[in-house]
Amino acid sequence: RSAGLPGADSAMTLALRSLDDERTLANGDAKAQAAIDLQKAWLQITVGDFATVPDLLASVEKEAPLTDQAKARFDGWLKLRRNENDAALAALQPIADRDPGAKLGTGMALEALGRPKDAARVYLSVIQENRGSVIGVYAADRLHGLVKARPGPTPEAKAVQSALARLPQAVPALLNDQRQALNCSLSFGTPP
Repeated sequence: RSAGLPGADSAMTLALRSLDDERTLANGDAKAQAAIDLQKAWLQITVGDFATVPDLLASVEKEAPLTDQAKARFDGWLKLRRNENDAALAALQPIADRDPGAKLGTGMALEALGRPKDAARVYLSVIQENRGSVIGVYAADRLHGLVKARPGPTPEAKAVQSALARLPQAVPALLNDQRQALNCSLSFGTPP
């Protein structure tokens, strides 16, 4: 679990409830239920109650066999969550270059093994390859825990920040006030 992410516990509870609701709505569609169970297994193994994962995976495998890569990822993460860090590293490292979840787990195993510099390099790689995804955000939080700094914004984010800074001060107020019936169109570029 990541203590650095505010509201993580309530978000986890909400996510699990949402997946349970989706599973109920799938009402007998075994393939849809297996897909939901796979999502739930990933959520539980990364930040939840990992003890539920073997049963969830067994449910999934009844409908659709997992790939060897998925099996290796879940096996490595189960070992990671059980603090079998050497075994987790051995399971995750071979697939880390093609599997973001395995790469994140590799960083966590390295961190747990007392190799913070190696872990930081792995986290940074995960962040760069997965910006904007949950895995990228989680890796950024783990990296922050190690180095007490966050990676800077991408060039695109800097351009957006710069564009927003040039807006007249009234524009954000207009955009944030839902009571005003105003259609606002903005364009950025070099003035004529």
